[in-house]
Amino acid sequence: MKKLILLTLLMIGSLACTLTDTALKSGQMGGQARLTQTLRRDLQPLASQCRVTAEDLNFRAGPGMSSEVLFVVKSADVLTVIHASNAWLNVRFHNRVGWVHSNYCERK
Repeated sequence: MKKLILLTLLMIGSLACTLTDTALKSGQMGGQARLTQTLRRDLQPLASQCRVTAEDLNFRAGPGMSSEVLFVVKSADVLTVIHASNAWLNVRFHNRVGWVHSNYCERK
């Protein structure tokens, strides 16, 4: 009996995924589904680099002026961009991950 219930639940889950995927492709899903799809797309890695243009640029723990400064990167340092969020870039530098403002980092 337990196996039958589990199999039924798996089949229902599979059907729900198929229906959701079909509805997304046809544009029939509501705003929440479109928002979720947009967020997934926006968080895709950019796989790019940027060069620091400021003399000194704060490498922060989060996106925002109030976030802790972890250290300072120098002019011409090259950072790997993980993804962007508004005016902030989530970057990697010497195996450290943090945030810098995009106004001071020229994308390559």
